[in-house]
Amino acid sequence: MALISKTKQGRKQRLRQIIAPNHIRQKALRAHLSKELRAKLSKRSVLLHKSDEVLVTSGEFKKSRGKVNDIDRQSKTVTIEGIFKKTLKGRENPVKFKASNLVVLTLSERKTKQKNKVNKTKKVSQTSKPSEKSSKL
Repeated sequence: MALISKTKQGRKQRLRQIIAPNHIRQKALRAHLSKELRAKLSKRSVLLHKSDEVLVTSGEFKKSRGKVNDIDRQSKTVTIEGIFKKTLKGRENPVKFKASNLVVLTLSERKTKQKNKVNKTKKVSQTSKPSEKSSKL
């Protein structure tokens, strides 16, 4: 089944979200950037990573801050350090948030493709020697 095809039918859209593979589910885990980061990176949203500092923008825990503790692609939710909800038995369960209800305040250290590409091109240019092409007639 092609997940790229467009349809207006809600049942088909919901089905495609449910059966989506992980590389497509990952795109649902994007969160908006704070105004400072948005100006600095020239992006509006970014994929969430572990240890990013986030701010909750809606719900019972609005205006709570913390670092991303766990990212669950299956349920498309994120848990944050220090935000728990008590059960009737007294246990503390971590609260799960949708990425759309979070704003990223600081980014964790992450590897980027651009840095890797720059490093690879430098290594290749240093090690490569000009070679003579042999012509066949």
